[in-house]
Amino acid sequence: MKILFVNDFAPNFPGAFFESLVALSEKLYNKNYKLYYIFPKERTYIKRLDKFGEIYYCSSFMGKKFDWGLFKLFYNICKLNDIDIVHTNFGFGGPLVATLLSKVFNFHHLAHERSLSNNYFVDEVRKIKIIRARALFWLLQKVGKTSYIAISSAVKQSLEKYNGISPNKITVIPNAVLSNRPNIGDDDHYKLEILKKIKSPGNFIVGMTAHLGPQKDHKTLINAAKIVIKQKSNVHFVLIGGNLVNDKDNYREKIKKYIQKEGVDKNFHFLGEVQNPMPFVELCDIGCLISNWEGFGNALVEYMLKKKPVIGTAVGGINDIIDDGTNGFLVTLRDSASLAEKIIYLIENPQRAKEMGEKGYQKAIREYDMDRWVNRVIEVYESVLQDEKYIY
Repeated sequence: MKILFVNDFAPNFPGAFFESLVALSEKLYNKNYKLYYIFPKERTYIKRLDKFGEIYYCSSFMGKKFDWGLFKLFYNICKLNDIDIVHTNFGFGGPLVATLLSKVFNFHHLAHERSLSNNYFVDEVRKIKIIRARALFWLLQKVGKTSYIAISSAVKQSLEKYNGISPNKITVIPNAVLSNRPNIGDDDHYKLEILKKIKSPGNFIVGMTAHLGPQKDHKTLINAAKIVIKQKSNVHFVLIGGNLVNDKDNYREKIKKYIQKEGVDKNFHFLGEVQNPMPFVELCDIGCLISNWEGFGNALVEYMLKKKPVIGTAVGGINDIIDDGTNGFLVTLRDSASLAEKIIYLIENPQRAKEMGEKGYQKAIREYDMDRWVNRVIEVYESVLQDEKYIY
C-alpha cells in the first residue's frame, strides 16, 4: 500500500502531531507500506522521516484554501506513484486538492479533522454559512472519495451538523499525547530555573499551556486569578506558550496590559514557547485550559500524564477529556467566579486533588496512548479500502 501524507503544519519544535506521524510511519514502514510526505516548510526534525519515505516541500500552500503549486506537486507524485490513500492534516488547501484528484487517480482521501466548524461561532448569519458549507462539502463528496478522522466527538458533531457529512464516513480517534519529549534546549533550561524559583516553598502553581490568541480565554483566567489571589496570595499563574505565527494583534501584549490593569501582575508569569512542556507541567499543581473553543485539548492530557488535576472550559473536545468531578472540573464559558471556586477547592483539598490527578493519569494512559492511536489509524486505512460503507 502507498500512502501520501499532506501536512499544512511544520512548527518550530516537533510536538505531539509530528511524533505521532513518526510512530505511525515506523509501523507502516515495518509493514512494507511505501510512504510519501508533503510539508509546507523545511525543518531539521522532519528529516527523521527520511528513513521511512520520500519528503517533498511546498511552501506556497501554507494557510491557503487552494494553491497551484501544491496541485502540481500533488499531481506529479500521484502520476508517478500508484497512491492508495492520501492522508491530509490541517488546513483546507491539502484536503481540497486531495478531494479534486481522488477520482482522477482513484485513491481514497482521508481528512484528519482537528478543528470545529466556524459555524460554531456564528450567530446572526449562521444559516447562510451553514448552507454555503453544506453546499461546498456536498460538491466535494460528489467529485471525490473522502472520509474523515475526527479528534473528538465535538469535531464529529461539527462535521455532521454544519458540513453535512454522513456519520458513517467519520471515525473518532482522539489524539495521542506524549508523556515525554526529546531533550529540552538551553532556553528551556533557563525558563525552567525561573519556574523553580516561582515554585518556592509555600507557593502554589496554576499552569496553562496554550498559545496566545483569540481561541484561548486568558481573560477569564485573569479574572479568576484576581478572586483567588485576594484569598490566597501565594498562588501563582504560569502561562506557557507563545504568540501565533503572523500575530498582527500581538495578544501577548494585550494580555500583559490586562494583567497589569487588574493588578495581578506579581502573580502572573509568561514563560513563552518551550520545546518540551513536560518538565514545566511537572512543577505545576493544577493544569488549566480555558478556551473559547477547542477541537481537543492536548495540553490537558499532558497535565493528566503528570498526575495533575485539571480544569477546563466545557467547550468542544475538552468535554471528552475531563470527566467533571472525577479527574478535574469543567466550568462554563467565561465563568471566572466558578473557575476561581474550583482552583480554591483544589488548593484546600489536597487529597481530593491527588485522587483526581491519579484518575486523570489512568485515563490518559488508557485512552491517549501512542500505540493505541497508531493501531486505530491503521485500522481506518484498511477499512476505507475494504469496508463497503466507504464505497462511493
